[in-house]
Amino acid sequence: FLQEWWRFFEGGYNVSNETLGIMASVCSIAWVGLGYLMVAFRSASSIGEEKDRDCWISLLSTPITAREMIVSKVIGSFLTITPYVLVQMPILLYCAATTDLGILRLGYWLISVIVFGMAVASLGVYQSLVQSSTGRAIGMTLFISAIFSGLGQIFMILPMMGAPELGKLV
Repeated sequence: FLQEWWRFFEGGYNVSNETLGIMASVCSIAWVGLGYLMVAFRSASSIGEEKDRDCWISLLSTPITAREMIVSKVIGSFLTITPYVLVQMPILLYCAATTDLGILRLGYWLISVIVFGMAVASLGVYQSLVQSSTGRAIGMTLFISAIFSGLGQIFMILPMMGAPELGKLV
């Protein structure tokens, strides 16, 4: 598999710039989508696991404020997506340099990944707070994220493909 990717980047395949941009955007959406799943699972189980193990009460008795705990849970859950984004960056930077993808679209992609990832992390931590069990929190987080991920993926794919190319695909 890695040999095929290397052959692809050496120019062994005759691929147009438009096709290369489309391949990069589809791969990035699929790969980062796995990261969103990890964020959803980690955030939805963050407080629920502590409730299940009876650690939540002892955490509330520490000098850390509730706001600090919640913010740290959201940020810690969001950072789960970092490896998925870092793996994609060399491919996307290569495509931005050699195709009409452009650095501006790449920046827009990164901003949309951050915004949607923080939304999923916040939703998961919220569900972990209000649901009675970890399983229910994970289920609700995945359900609500699945509904809104269509909208989030649209915001990710449109800048990568550009409006004129999108019209050619449809």
